[in-house]
Amino acid sequence: MAKHTLMKGPNKAVCDVLTQSGRPLGAYEILERVKVKGFNGPPTIYRALDKLIKLGIAHRIASKHAYVLCNHEKPHEHESIIFAICNDCDNVDEIPNKALYNTLHDAKTNKGFRIENEVVEVMGLCKSCSEQKGAC
Repeated sequence: MAKHTLMKGPNKAVCDVLTQSGRPLGAYEILERVKVKGFNGPPTIYRALDKLIKLGIAHRIASKHAYVLCNHEKPHEHESIIFAICNDCDNVDEIPNKALYNTLHDAKTNKGFRIENEVVEVMGLCKSCSEQKGAC
């Protein structure tokens, strides 16, 4: 059973909005969509987003100040995530990468560096937008 099927209240409402959206959404966009369910405060939305991130259900896209659902069924253990973000359509592809994880883990182990936040985002055009523009 998926983790999000057990959720209730604002966590479920926020998860449902992200599921229906199919694109990154900012916290205030999410707030506007859940107001009809009686959730009307930014702190409630941010708490729900934090919970979804801790559960591995959602990710924060730092460059967009937005959130997306994780598109993988299993937790990202021993792999880092690269977010490929399309500048035209806002599509976000989530690319797990074990080599990047190993490189960062080596820096932590060999250099004593304490990683507090790991965000890797690349911007460009997705395949569909590239094809529409005639570029590869």
